[in-house]
Amino acid sequence: MKKNFLCFAVSILFFVPFLVIVIRMGTALYVDHTDNSNRLTDFILQGRSIETVSSGDEWIKKYPFHQGFSKSALVQIEETQKVITGFCTSSFPFSEQIHELIQLYRENILQNTLNQDGGEYGAVASNIAQAPDYVAPLVENVLDFEDFCNKQGVPFLYIQTPRKDLALYYEGKSEGIKNPEIVYRSLAFQEQLAQKSSSVLFLGSSTIPQHIYEYDSTSHWSFEDSLFASQCIAQELNERFGFAFTTALSDPNNYQDFFAPYRSTMDLPQQKLPTPVQQGSYTRIYAEGAEIVSGGFSTVCIQPIEKYSSDGVYYSMAIIGNSLMSTIQNHTTTQNCGKKILVIGDSFDWFVVPYLAQQVSEITFLHNASFTGSLHTYIQTYQPDLVLVMYNDTEFFQEYSEDAFDFN
Repeated sequence: MKKNFLCFAVSILFFVPFLVIVIRMGTALYVDHTDNSNRLTDFILQGRSIETVSSGDEWIKKYPFHQGFSKSALVQIEETQKVITGFCTSSFPFSEQIHELIQLYRENILQNTLNQDGGEYGAVASNIAQAPDYVAPLVENVLDFEDFCNKQGVPFLYIQTPRKDLALYYEGKSEGIKNPEIVYRSLAFQEQLAQKSSSVLFLGSSTIPQHIYEYDSTSHWSFEDSLFASQCIAQELNERFGFAFTTALSDPNNYQDFFAPYRSTMDLPQQKLPTPVQQGSYTRIYAEGAEIVSGGFSTVCIQPIEKYSSDGVYYSMAIIGNSLMSTIQNHTTTQNCGKKILVIGDSFDWFVVPYLAQQVSEITFLHNASFTGSLHTYIQTYQPDLVLVMYNDTEFFQEYSEDAFDFN
């Protein structure tokens, strides 16, 4: 009898203090926890809570783009884990409930600041938590559109092109990232889409040959980046769909710098604008016949040198724009004769499309946000041999996402 009473007394001795902590933590979910009377609770709830719950969040470990913050957070995670483990052993009463409480904190605290000094990092933590939910409906729209194309008997491929921030992330240059929320959304989107579809190509990722992207003042990549992207895409189309693009598309000997004849008299950028030596014969049809231009590659696909502006090199030289659609017909190609490709994309494709046009009979660029008709009806009418959705990370800004990913 005395032995049983002693065991009961010892249990109460350990149980009561911890029960107080549990109750204090539970109430703190709904009450401002500025009272420092309980140092242990304050330690758990204020300075360390986010690091503790983030230790189970694979985003910080999987996508650490802010190296200084990442290393600091991981150290604090390890320290906090030791403290929590000291109180929450498997043999301790209510250890399972404590774990559940910590998980509840994860959902609540990720919406607030990382710690009392880390407003910037609090926004980062919030972005981490919200990114998967933000992109989930966009992924479903892509999957539905892929399903529609497949039912029409039209092959489909989604291509993601890197914005400067994502390129810096892949290069390990995290200190230059300006819009981390877009990086998180892009990574979350890629992860979710790749889990549900194999019809994807992510330029800039580890699956693509190493390439350092360069960007101008408008945050658009260089002309040579566009050529590199077209080469990667052409290879993918050969392997996936049996297209017949050749290595001539990637042979530097087949290109010359469009700017070269003007460099002695104009202040032009160091970057080159590759144009094919063999200009060929093309026709560009704008807005289904509103404007028709015929001639060689440079005449049909590039603005005249008089249009050049140092304020936006990429913008000033692009003849394709984000308005309605442009079709380029190649009258001299011996590759992919009779093939038609539909590209649903954005401004990062303005030069990719002409470079691909060198080796296919017809390619049409359509800017979805500017297209007022039914995309489904247009595809059924146009009957392309392939549909490419080629979007840049820029489409993950809230003002662009809804229109860009509406494929009806």
